[in-house]
Amino acid sequence: MVGRVLVAVALSVMAAGSARAENPAPAVSVAEAGGENSPGPTSVPGPPPTETPEAKAEVLYRFGVNGFVRGEGAGNLALGAFSYLPEHSEGRFVYRAKPYAFWHPTDYLDLHVEGQLYGFTGRRDDDWQLALYQGYLEARIPGSDLLSLKGGRQEFVYGSSFMLGADAFFNGLTYDGGRLRIQPTDTLSLDLLGGGYVTPWSDGVKGNLAGAYGTWTLGEGKALEGYFLRDYQEVAGAPGQTVNSYGIRGTTKLGPLSVEIEPVYQNGRILNPSTGSNTGVSAFGGHLDLTGEFEGGGMHHKLWGGYAGGTGSKGAAEGGSSRYEFHNPSNDTSIIGDMNLFADLSGANVAGHHASGLQVYTLGYGIDVTKELNLSATGHYFTAAAVEDGLSTNLGLETDLALTYTFSGNYSAIIAYDHFFSGPYFRQVGGGEDAHFAYVMLQFNLEKSKLKGK
Repeated sequence: MVGRVLVAVALSVMAAGSARAENPAPAVSVAEAGGENSPGPTSVPGPPPTETPEAKAEVLYRFGVNGFVRGEGAGNLALGAFSYLPEHSEGRFVYRAKPYAFWHPTDYLDLHVEGQLYGFTGRRDDDWQLALYQGYLEARIPGSDLLSLKGGRQEFVYGSSFMLGADAFFNGLTYDGGRLRIQPTDTLSLDLLGGGYVTPWSDGVKGNLAGAYGTWTLGEGKALEGYFLRDYQEVAGAPGQTVNSYGIRGTTKLGPLSVEIEPVYQNGRILNPSTGSNTGVSAFGGHLDLTGEFEGGGMHHKLWGGYAGGTGSKGAAEGGSSRYEFHNPSNDTSIIGDMNLFADLSGANVAGHHASGLQVYTLGYGIDVTKELNLSATGHYFTAAAVEDGLSTNLGLETDLALTYTFSGNYSAIIAYDHFFSGPYFRQVGGGEDAHFAYVMLQFNLEKSKLKGK
């Protein structure tokens, strides 16, 4: 297993000599990774899933490899499942390498192929997967951005990844399908998208996703977006589940302050474990984030705060239907913490008990100590909307500390420590031990490209 990792890293280093000199990729800071208002290290440097038309027009081809290698350890936390597990400790080595190639022969045709090697090895677990991650052809009307069609295996990433993200801190998430973009003006666009979940990158989820996502750009940092997403997932031995999400996302800038708000309503039909049949869904969720940036003492500072929450119900907390819980399982945001102790806003499972409807209050601070060094600290306070009788709704407090150093445009390193201070709910049902998670991660992007006409 380690041998396969060393081979992948060695091939990356062999390609580095010419890649560094030609086209170093911009570094991704902790404050930038994972979305506009997300301070957490949820991404890796490298080309975005979709290049801008301007960038494609200049590049004839680009190839390289990006990814990360990470050593991580946890206490009272099961890695992999990232579930609370008292009196348990473990460590492992995680790696992700994505060799990719872009070919843009004309301004109306683009080909993207990207493989992925992802795996982990440790005393308790050892697994790896090698398969096509993305492979698509994108075509548009020559000389116009009015219509473009992208077909094949691809990521669907929108907004700040609150509802749709690519799980970049782990093995990613892609779909076999297509996306039709209608863009009548520079400020208006509508995406019609659909595709089936790709295994192994869906972590076993089978089903399909379809929907529409519209964007109206009002100015720099200002936009209004609306979307509809239909998520169908198969359930072994039971009818499939369908959750429809209707959301609005707004962003604006008020001087040094950035504001983002995203309310979402859900309906559909999901499994009721009490009856074995499907029942109707009615749930609300969303988030509000504020971010301020300023200069002081010769350094750049960033403050952020926010609230994220979803509805819950006493019935779900007592083991019944989760029809009133808000679900956003395909998120890729650190709004709900970097430890992944809570998968989404539907709630928390602890020692056979369920706290329904997660409510998260976030406050964080980041500082660019130098051009290369960034330090960030974030706190997430968790409560539940509904619990069993006699239990507290106070789940606890997670603190996330991260130090990022950018060696060059091709390499950056993160040292992080996250600690969950268990609240009364955990002490009542799960033993009350605090959980902690620490890691050291090297991110890399090595590439070579050729510009048109050169």
